[in-house]
Amino acid sequence: MTTSSTLSADSPDLLAALADLDGVDGVTPEAADALRVRLNGDQDQRAVSTSIATVLRERFGVSGARTSTVEEIGAIEGEGRLALERLVLVAGNGGATADVVVRLDDRTAPGSASSSQAGPAASTEAEAAGAAITTALLLALEELTEDAVIGGIERVGIDSDGVARVRLRLDVDGADVPASGEAAVIRHRPQAVVRAVLAAVEPHLP
Repeated sequence: MTTSSTLSADSPDLLAALADLDGVDGVTPEAADALRVRLNGDQDQRAVSTSIATVLRERFGVSGARTSTVEEIGAIEGEGRLALERLVLVAGNGGATADVVVRLDDRTAPGSASSSQAGPAASTEAEAAGAAITTALLLALEELTEDAVIGGIERVGIDSDGVARVRLRLDVDGADVPASGEAAVIRHRPQAVVRAVLAAVEPHLP
């Protein structure tokens, strides 16, 4: 989150006000006008961002602050051999970056991606987050399978019925294979996107 130049990011009053918000796990100054806000794993980034903007405007007179939030998510088991070990998602200002560690059997591999790497610009922050998460997962999968499975995104999103749906195009040992998966949003959107990607890829593992 970047504040205005008239409000110091290490202001004790500001740090305390943001740390007290529901869903905020911690707040750390990063520069004179920037803070890092960490979310609890089961919080909706959009709702917390709205709360932050309200506090900045109503209590500190700051409007138009650029906000980005960090979500750290632990292990998510798939329905088979593939699982997420860890996800760190930084989202805000229309973009997102995701860092993941993925496990296949007894091996792990990292993946890192921004929403700009996933193709055309996303129209919402939720779409940007979904694109970054999916791309990072696919990059980790490529390493785990030694390029036996290479993936690209055709669609990733949360539909109006509260279900995350992904449609992928996989290169599986040189064969072009469509793959899709879905998962209901139970706690929050990033977790559902992860589960949908794991479901889409699992049947095509070598």
